[in-house]
Amino acid sequence: MVFFRFLVIFFITINANNHAFADSKTRVIDWQEQIILTDDGKKGQVSVEMQVINLPKNYQINSYQISSSSQNLIEFSQVMIDGVKAQFVQNSNSLQVKFNEAKRNQEFFKITYSYHEKYAKLYHELRQEAVYVPSFAHNANYKIIFNYPTKYDLLTNHYQAGKTKNEQMVSLIFQGNASQEGFLEKIRLTTSSAKWQATVRNIITLNNLKGSLEAKTPILFRDGPQLIEKQELTSSFASKDRGTDKRNIFFKFNVDETVDKIIIENRATVITGKKNQNNFQRNPLNYKDFSKEEESIVIGLVDRVKKDPKYKNLALYSALTMFVNSYIKYDLSYYGKEPALEQIVENPLGVCSEYARLLNAMARVAGIPAITVNGLAVNDKGEFEAHAWNALYVDGGWVFVDPTWGLANGNVSSSHIYLRDEGNKDIELKFFGNKDAKLDADFKFVVEKIID
Repeated sequence: MVFFRFLVIFFITINANNHAFADSKTRVIDWQEQIILTDDGKKGQVSVEMQVINLPKNYQINSYQISSSSQNLIEFSQVMIDGVKAQFVQNSNSLQVKFNEAKRNQEFFKITYSYHEKYAKLYHELRQEAVYVPSFAHNANYKIIFNYPTKYDLLTNHYQAGKTKNEQMVSLIFQGNASQEGFLEKIRLTTSSAKWQATVRNIITLNNLKGSLEAKTPILFRDGPQLIEKQELTSSFASKDRGTDKRNIFFKFNVDETVDKIIIENRATVITGKKNQNNFQRNPLNYKDFSKEEESIVIGLVDRVKKDPKYKNLALYSALTMFVNSYIKYDLSYYGKEPALEQIVENPLGVCSEYARLLNAMARVAGIPAITVNGLAVNDKGEFEAHAWNALYVDGGWVFVDPTWGLANGNVSSSHIYLRDEGNKDIELKFFGNKDAKLDADFKFVVEKIID
């Protein structure tokens, strides 16, 4: 589940006798907002033009209240009514504004104010924002300019927004007429690059083993869409033999009952981000095939995407990604189950592996070479977790999408750390020795961000 931070504002009118009325006593005509992302949250300027309506005879509005449902700390400032500085009182995230001159039925007024919202937590590698016009402003004209620093890359498609850019800021411009539900556009951003120290441990538990243990261990991190500054693969127990091929290292251990555990570590310093995606080189011809069974299972879904008008402005790979994101419902109870493709389509529940599996099949049937990628990524709680996403071959190059999180514009977050793809299997173990021996393997990882 992805959490978006945005300012939810509602207004309550108060008449001269201190009787409160609902929002139906005012009509929003125009909503203007300028948002600037900061390192601790965001700053904004809001200007709302309204008209008093349906006010009982002999009543007037003396003050207005602006409240936010945000859990973050918000500071209001520069409050004005009709261009004149107004008196206001802030209580927590609620702001009460006193009118300089009372407003009567059918009269117009404009409230402007600035705010600074400071986030309790902020994950720059997967920054999640939104622009928002509340439902009570339906039918109002709106213009929202969303400004973000150039150190971020955009992860979401906004084909209806205008866009400008200078050396410091990128501006997305949203304008139109608010619907009955208002207006909401979710925005995801990521830092252009990030450096990580990542360690993956295969913990092999031995119980009463005496003999020879062979471990075929994939070389993680290598040949992915990232830059490797340093890498090493070690074992906690001396290996009799150690060989390698392009993708794996082979260990051979002579063990007895005194050895209860062997830890094999893949450790690397990696730099992620969009500029390093070209390091991912694969022959697309090796990743375009699909079976007749796979085609029969997903061809109906592919045709549905192609015909759906809501995807008409998206590239096909983006449309397929967004479809899978909405088609499957995330269900953590499916972790490790790995249902068949037909089961995913018939009962669309699952975790990231199911999202990636379905997109892989749909993309190939649609003529797009596709690879399922396995790695690590930061979730909405700011914690790294094992994750799966997709590489798709589009217009002569590989792009990366995350159907689980709805990242569909060809770039995943700088927290996405590649471990392996379809060319690498998990660790494979073979034991030659006493028959009553028990063998088990577990997978753990540690990731730390490196600040240069």
